[in-house]
Amino acid sequence: MMFPLSIFAFDREVFTGSARSLSVPGALGRMQILPDHIPIVSSLVAGEVVIEKEDGTRETLPIESGILEVNKKEVVALVNF
Repeated sequence: MMFPLSIFAFDREVFTGSARSLSVPGALGRMQILPDHIPIVSSLVAGEVVIEKEDGTRETLPIESGILEVNKKEVVALVNF
């Protein structure tokens, strides 16, 4: 299963596509987002965002901070580098 994922920085779109999983540095520790995850909004702290793409490859993005929204339709992250 997959879910739609969009990651944006202030000045650009960083990633838009389907993902198998997303691992993010949350304020209370690492979180892994999978398809059908419960809706949440969370702040993000400095660390690595790891996207597992549709083909199984992983993309890692170092961030300084951000915010994550997971809802029934999509996952959206706004990040600062």
